[in-house]
Amino acid sequence: MKDREQFKEILSNDFSVQHHISEMESGMLSYHYHDALEILLIEKGPSRCIVNNEDISIEPGTVFIFNNMDLHGICFDRKCIYERYVLYFQPSFIESLSANEDFLLECFFLRFSEHPQKLTLSEETHSELKYILDKLIQNKEGDYGYELQKKLCVGLILLLINKEYRRVHLIGSIDMPYSYPALLKALNYIYTHLDEDFSLDDICRTAGMSRHAFCKLFKHVSGFTPMQHVKMCRLMKARNLLADGYSVDDACALTGFKNLSHFSRSFKECYSVGPKKFQMEERHRSAIE
Repeated sequence: MKDREQFKEILSNDFSVQHHISEMESGMLSYHYHDALEILLIEKGPSRCIVNNEDISIEPGTVFIFNNMDLHGICFDRKCIYERYVLYFQPSFIESLSANEDFLLECFFLRFSEHPQKLTLSEETHSELKYILDKLIQNKEGDYGYELQKKLCVGLILLLINKEYRRVHLIGSIDMPYSYPALLKALNYIYTHLDEDFSLDDICRTAGMSRHAFCKLFKHVSGFTPMQHVKMCRLMKARNLLADGYSVDDACALTGFKNLSHFSRSFKECYSVGPKKFQMEERHRSAIE
């Protein structure tokens, strides 16, 4: 059996930026999440992104802003060229740049509107963002001021995106919860223990917060209760396991469900098809592609 961490993408460093152009077949890239924050600028290619079980349309110039809770997969309705810029970084990378009045991570943690992970840019903002990303990519290790320019470019990107994020999502002046390090600890605990039986108290203990304070923060940031998020993560992991050829019994056992009937019922409620039928449809789709 594969390691339970197979769906987690891990950064080898605290920062990464790349410009990718790939030829893609129709289908969907597997659901995954990150141990870092991600800004994804899509230039062309895919038509949809599934984020936390929601189907979100993509237009050229769409930015997605993923935090550590956002399980997501990119969908391709046809063979195409997929061009995108991908920026990953750990929250600690820009900690020295943030001030209370200009909290640079708020676009990752304010989740008040529909599809908060999506940001459709104006033409002017799109051009400006691409310019800074290209400048960031061209900044090479060993160049004079390399580390400083890297942080300044990321700071400029976050200022640009936060300003646009507030405008598009109609966000005014609000108080931001500064307990995100505790939240990240809790998320890491959830993602690395999905195959185990743990409780809300276990999660709160990991975060070092009371049940009331943690649940309020979690709901504020994600729109879900902690245990709703746990169930969603387990079902997404099960979906990937089934698509990868694992049996229904194994998918159930590896995602922390206590019995097969509960797993099958939950899977069907979420995906409108039972796990066995889903796996058969996946095998048929793979055979004809």
